[in-house]
Amino acid sequence: MCRTASGSRRVARRVARLLPVDVGQGEGPDMTRSKPTPHGDDGPGQRRVIDFLSTAGAIDAHMPEVHMTHASVVFAGRERALKIKRAVHLPFLDYSTLEKRRAACHREVEINQTTAPAIYLGVVPITERSDGRLGVGGPG
Repeated sequence: MCRTASGSRRVARRVARLLPVDVGQGEGPDMTRSKPTPHGDDGPGQRRVIDFLSTAGAIDAHMPEVHMTHASVVFAGRERALKIKRAVHLPFLDYSTLEKRRAACHREVEINQTTAPAIYLGVVPITERSDGRLGVGGPG
């Protein structure tokens, strides 16, 4: 997940103007049908991650605004924003595995930190704690 700083609400709104689609299979205008990740370690868990990050307390104390695009989901809180790559395989990108999504997040942060270091702060994992609850960062 790409972690961004405050002020990223404007960025999230700009991103949201792209083609928003359902997290599963969906079609947008002039968009090739996306294929969700096959059910395995990544696919079913992503809906759980999206549900978790969409709640108050996951990003900051407030309910985040959620913006979906063909490739990402942005969760814009008042204090910070988080962005995850959707588990999709499209003709022009492949985020079908956790490893591919992690690599894409690291590359995105690497590229954007040169021009926007106050916005692109780094990559943090979404982890499952020993009690089964999800968390941002930390052991899991």
